[in-house]
Amino acid sequence: LPYIYDHDILDYNDTQLMVKLTETGVTQFVATSVNCLQPFLQNLVLPDIETKVIGIQIVLNEIKLQDFFIPNASFQFLGNNAALAIIKGLQLNFQFQFRVQQNTYPYIQDRGSGSMHLVTDLIVEGEPEMSKNCKNHLQIKQNRFEIIIQHLKIKMSGKLEFIYDALLVPLTAVLTEIFNSQLSEQFSRQLGVILNEQLDVNYQMTVTEGNSPMGRGGPYNGDVRWIDVSVDKQFITALQPNQMLLKAADNDYYLQGWTDVVVQKTASLVTNNHIQFLIQKGAFQSCLNAFKATFTSFKQVQILAEKFARTGLLVHIKDQDFEALLNIGIEAELYRSVSFTNDTRFVMQKARIVEHSGDLEKTTSFVDELFFYRRHIVTAASLTNAMKSDECIVIYADENWINVGCDF
Repeated sequence: LPYIYDHDILDYNDTQLMVKLTETGVTQFVATSVNCLQPFLQNLVLPDIETKVIGIQIVLNEIKLQDFFIPNASFQFLGNNAALAIIKGLQLNFQFQFRVQQNTYPYIQDRGSGSMHLVTDLIVEGEPEMSKNCKNHLQIKQNRFEIIIQHLKIKMSGKLEFIYDALLVPLTAVLTEIFNSQLSEQFSRQLGVILNEQLDVNYQMTVTEGNSPMGRGGPYNGDVRWIDVSVDKQFITALQPNQMLLKAADNDYYLQGWTDVVVQKTASLVTNNHIQFLIQKGAFQSCLNAFKATFTSFKQVQILAEKFARTGLLVHIKDQDFEALLNIGIEAELYRSVSFTNDTRFVMQKARIVEHSGDLEKTTSFVDELFFYRRHIVTAASLTNAMKSDECIVIYADENWINVGCDF
């Protein structure tokens, strides 16, 4: 997608959010997200199959995937940046056109349509890598692909349907052999191409509340470009900048307002949750910067996210008429983004005034404004889909990081 950023080149030092998934977390994510692949995998077309059964030439063409069902999938992290996916009992339903021809008496000829139901075991070993086609997009590199047909059922409909019943047993055996020995590579290649094509066009932004003439949502988007994705024995870990970027007034494809950050030592705390979001305080400083630049009526106010405490983010504010220290709790919320993907927002709650001097009424007015616009400047994680966002647990890990632990 042709987005342009005022901070175009990312590296590890730009990280403000780390997403960590366990093997169970990845399994649950796939199990709850598989439906989103249905419309894209319908583009999967297998090459024509030509074979001969009992002296009759049979050609299957336009073999298109109609739907699929994944009853059981598991993942194993291999280390060395690789993971293994094992899918047992994968069900694939294809539709096809066919023609039959016999070159000897009685010279049978016919054509029609049919369906094919496959039950297979699938083993895929792959590793994440950054896309060569789209900057800061993720791709999956396949290192190993095995497809083992456990069951195949075929139905052919045509004028000579009464004859096809006699062909089904030997034809099924031949097709099973062809799939196992010849079509595995083509299936692997096409499946990989379709998956990576969708990853390349995935939106790398989250939307905020409000209205903007420059595109969906409010004036700001959350920057969720991938910096890096890696696999070790415990987690798949993804790094993102997660800053608030402003849509340019004359071009909604230009996002600006990058804040230079310093990555602090990562919090050592991890939880038993199967998906964890480690968020550095700089992500919320970016939100507060956006609030000051666009929404607050206190244009001269200074806002600094100082540190995380046990119950929230301590924010120091100073204006000509007041100065205060606020404690702002963080909660996770579900946001329904589009038809098959959801975001999880990390929303700043109503601030509690911890220390104060000066005009209390104006301080309270500032607090009210910040709370009112909390979803206009909200940092979020994308593609969390069926995750139970509202049940996530927020742990203030240290002065610089929080850990938001979630499950599906």
